[in-house]
Amino acid sequence: MTAHRFSPDVGGIEIKSELLARIFSEKEHDVVLVTQSLVSSLAPKDDYPFCVVRQPSFSRLASLYCWADVVLQVNIEVRTLWPLLFFPRPIVIGICTWITGSNGSIRLIDMVKRWILRRSTASIAISEAIRRSSCEGSLVIGNPYRSELFKCFPGLDRQRDFVFVGRMVSDKGVDLLLHAFAVLVSNRNILREAQAQAIGEQLTLTLIGDGPEILSLHRLVNQLGISMNVSFVGTLKGENLAHCLNQHRVLVVPSRWDEPFGNVALEGAACGCIVVGSDGGGLPDAIGDGGILFISGSLEDLVSKLQMALTLSDHERFCMRSRSKTHLQRHTEQHVAAQYLAVLKEAVSVYPGKVSSHFLIDEGQSLPC
Repeated sequence: MTAHRFSPDVGGIEIKSELLARIFSEKEHDVVLVTQSLVSSLAPKDDYPFCVVRQPSFSRLASLYCWADVVLQVNIEVRTLWPLLFFPRPIVIGICTWITGSNGSIRLIDMVKRWILRRSTASIAISEAIRRSSCEGSLVIGNPYRSELFKCFPGLDRQRDFVFVGRMVSDKGVDLLLHAFAVLVSNRNILREAQAQAIGEQLTLTLIGDGPEILSLHRLVNQLGISMNVSFVGTLKGENLAHCLNQHRVLVVPSRWDEPFGNVALEGAACGCIVVGSDGGGLPDAIGDGGILFISGSLEDLVSKLQMALTLSDHERFCMRSRSKTHLQRHTEQHVAAQYLAVLKEAVSVYPGKVSSHFLIDEGQSLPC
C-alpha cells in the first residue's frame, strides 16, 4: 500500500489507510504501507499489525514492488509508481479527490494521472462525483468511518441544536451557516415551532475546528447579534468529538467547495445527528438518504432545510435515523475493507504476468521490513 501522508499526520486519507491496512492484516494478509510522513525521533516506534516504511530509498521502494503481489495506492501519487517499469505488478489506484487544479482546470500532471488511471488494473473512486470527473471506468467505494469510536452514547441528552465540524475557511461555508442561523434566531415563528418540539428557549450553534478565518467569523457572529447563541469550542478529536456530536440534534455541512466525499457526515450520522449538507460533489454520497440536502451556496434553501431538520416530528426523525443506520452499514471499516479486498484479489487473478502467492500467506515468507 502507498499513502503519501500517514500517521502522525491527521486527515481522512491517513485514517482510511490505517483502517484498511489493519483489517487486511486481521484477514491474515501481509501488508507493507509506504508513506512519505516521518515521525519524531522522540516519538514511540510504530506499533501497527502491519509494516510501515517511511520515505524509502529508490532501491528500497523497488525491492518492495518486487516483493508485492499487488499494489494499492490509497490515493493516486505518481512519484511511487516508477518501480512498475522494472517490476510489473497489478496496480489498484484510489481516487480520493479531484484530479484538477484548484480552479477546476486540468493541468499536465492531471493529464498524466488520468492516463495512468485508465491503464491501471483497477481504480476506485470514493464517490460517484469523483468517478464521473476523473475516470468513468472506476468502481465507486465510499470511505469508511471509525464505527467503534463514532456511535450513539446511551444516557446523553441532546440539549444543543446545530453543530459544525471542520476547518474555518471560506470553502467550508461557515459564514453562510452563520447567516442562515441568524435568520432562524430572529424569526419568532420558527422559534415557537422549535419550542413546540421541546427544544430549548434559545437556538444554539456549536462550531468545532480552527483555521485562518476564525477571527473574522468571531466578528461576523458579533455583527449578526448571535454571540449568545454560538459557541466556538476549538478542535476536538477522537472520543471528545464523538461525545460532543452526541449532544447535538443536527450536524450541518455547508461546504461551498464540492467535497470529494465528506467523512464528517458519516461521523455525525453515526452519533445520531440529522445531517444537513450541500448537494455539491460527493457529499450526497456521504450523507445518503437519511439526511437533508440543500442547494449549494443558497442561503434561502439552507434556512429552509435547517428549519425542516429542527422541527421534524419524532416519527420523521426515527425514520431518517433508520435510513442513516442502513447507509452507515455500507461504510463500516469491515464492509469497505471487504470490498477493497475483492478488488485486489480480482486484480491479481486477471493480471497476465506471473505473481507469487503471498496473498494466500506463505508461512515461510516474512515481511520485507
